[in-house]
Amino acid sequence: MLQSKVQGKKEQLQKVYVNQEQFFIEENKKKGKIVALFSGLGFDSHRIIDNCKIYTENMNIPDSIDMISGLMIGGICVDKDKRFMANSDGDILIHSIIDSLAPTILKKDIGELFPDSTNMYKNYPSEKLLKHMIEKIEGENVKYRIHSLDCVIVIDSVKITNFKDQIIQNLQRFFPQTSIVLKGKRTEGSLSSDSGYCWVVSLIEYFK
Repeated sequence: MLQSKVQGKKEQLQKVYVNQEQFFIEENKKKGKIVALFSGLGFDSHRIIDNCKIYTENMNIPDSIDMISGLMIGGICVDKDKRFMANSDGDILIHSIIDSLAPTILKKDIGELFPDSTNMYKNYPSEKLLKHMIEKIEGENVKYRIHSLDCVIVIDSVKITNFKDQIIQNLQRFFPQTSIVLKGKRTEGSLSSDSGYCWVVSLIEYFK
């Protein structure tokens, strides 16, 4: 009896999935577009250190900035007394988003787009790196839409829940039509507690 109920539930879920997929295909047929889906995986990690004033005077930076604002996650300062040790401001969330999207769409990883072998991006705000990448994507001859970004941050020194809505709202400025999910985790002793880690899975729609 139980097996029969389970089988019935499976068949019901399969029908729902097929119906949703068929609806998606039919809707895009109406638009006259052939759609392909791609997924991307991004990762970044940086050590957390005490913050200090790092002025950018006399540096060759296209969009000048004053200093590192603090520990930046998703373009939001979550701790003004700390920062990530990195060439730029070290925003692990934005770096992971770029790492998830750029290789899939632009066929270049974040290191190729924004090399740390030059002072051009020294102490550079990651939001501006993200803006530059989006401009490159928009300059492509084909049309892409970022359907979703699923983000996981592992960090001990910050409670991501306290900043979750603010971070998502800030990222929506760059991805207004994208579903963004953000989850915060602790290392639980399995990773270094003086570092931050981030993984991002993206789903990308490609219109020919």
